[in-house]
Amino acid sequence: MNLKFSLSVSTFVLTCVLCVAPFANAQSIVAEKPKDAPKTTKPKKVEQPKPAKLDKNNLTAEQVVETVIFYSGGRAALGQIRKTEVETGRITRFAQNGGTDDSTYERFLIRGETVEKDRVRVNQKLSATEYSLIYSANKVFGIINDSTFEPRDEATDSFQATIHQGLDALLRYKENGSTLALIGKEKQMGVELYTVDITDKLNHTTRFNISAKLFRVNSLEYTIKPKAEGAKPVKYVRRFYDYRLAQNLLVPFRSTLNADGKEIEELNLSTMTYGAKIPETQFQAV
Repeated sequence: MNLKFSLSVSTFVLTCVLCVAPFANAQSIVAEKPKDAPKTTKPKKVEQPKPAKLDKNNLTAEQVVETVIFYSGGRAALGQIRKTEVETGRITRFAQNGGTDDSTYERFLIRGETVEKDRVRVNQKLSATEYSLIYSANKVFGIINDSTFEPRDEATDSFQATIHQGLDALLRYKENGSTLALIGKEKQMGVELYTVDITDKLNHTTRFNISAKLFRVNSLEYTIKPKAEGAKPVKYVRRFYDYRLAQNLLVPFRSTLNADGKEIEELNLSTMTYGAKIPETQFQAV
């Protein structure tokens, strides 16, 4: 009995082994791990240099000016969008006797590579007359009643100051090859300002007072020495207000001009259009 039982058990175990073996072999084939592939080393990420953080308490003249340009729309946009410019508005001039003189104006501008290659025309319409001042090839002349005339020295100096010593003196300082000098940082009328001097290749120096909070030009200053013998230099201060966006560029829509501490002009801009086609004939003498 025991012998039969042992034989039966042995037979059963052998049968199980024979039945399971093929599946075990198949499973071992399926589960067999492929040979180790050659290890590949992942390329290390190249870390891009992080832009230097600005120390707001220790900015350079260039950092201040470049920040103003950035918030004004950026150098690329300024250069691309402002190739031409048509501006309209109203000017109020204050006379020494207390009277005022109102006029409307149109300003046409084609920008060149540098300010010397710019072409500018301003048409002014007063109550009694109309005339135009034109800047081309670094020269100024006027047109009235379809005739060309040479403006007075005072008018020429004032007109050229709007070209060489306006906001473009800052916005295009690199194109004009100008030099920068940080004068300091101080509070004026409760507003913290950076003061930067910009001098162009023609030796025009313009002082810019820039908001340390908004990086907008609050005012600019320049001095003109009249050509008349014995005349004293006159200090001009132009203040800017009411900044708005015009075609995504920041523009002051109101400004005032003081001469030796007395307000002589207020300018209110009505429209500003960039990219318009301006005929070359606008800048030619009659």
